[in-house]
Amino acid sequence: MVQKKKPFEEERKLNNNLGVMHQRLGQHTEAQEYLTKAIEKQDGPTSSAQEFGLNFNMAMTMMKINNLDSAEKYLKKSLEVLDNNDGSFKAEL
Repeated sequence: MVQKKKPFEEERKLNNNLGVMHQRLGQHTEAQEYLTKAIEKQDGPTSSAQEFGLNFNMAMTMMKINNLDSAEKYLKKSLEVLDNNDGSFKAEL
């Protein structure tokens, strides 16, 4: 049986992907906007891999626009995900 994903999960993934796309195109303001939307959608269940990816992508975007304080904040969040992981993180990738 195919499991349907909840709309907020799909929207979160879409915003993350759009953020990464804009980041790769050098459009960092747009990347930040989409990644912010994705992170705000983390009110539902989020896998460790998704949470790590969202925070890491935002950290890289913040570094590109020289907002190093925010980059550090998001990198720390990414590390927290790794530190708190029960070992299932690799299976999620």
